[in-house]
Amino acid sequence: VINPVIENTRCKKVSGYSDFLNLRKLMAAELSDSAMIHAALKKITSICFTTEQVKDLGVLFITDEGKYKFYVAAYPFVSDLTNFSSLETQLNNEYYITRFKAMILQKKNKQ
Repeated sequence: VINPVIENTRCKKVSGYSDFLNLRKLMAAELSDSAMIHAALKKITSICFTTEQVKDLGVLFITDEGKYKFYVAAYPFVSDLTNFSSLETQLNNEYYITRFKAMILQKKNKQ
């Protein structure tokens, strides 16, 4: 079930396919998780991405720790926040799944 897209008020523009490909290329050129996240933040703070795009970028991270940190960093800049919790399925480690669920709950309670 796909939730209707709810616009994030921080989003002025949502990325297109070319924006996604350019960001993926920038992230893939980096040598560490933190460098990939830093490269992503340079781009996503000016243009929002969809949950599906964040999921597709998340596969660049080898560990659940990297994916989790990327998801936390990307959360404020995702256009369809109602779908963001679906990223939980991308995590395998129970520790990061629990942290991810807690982060989502915390963010929802602040809204």
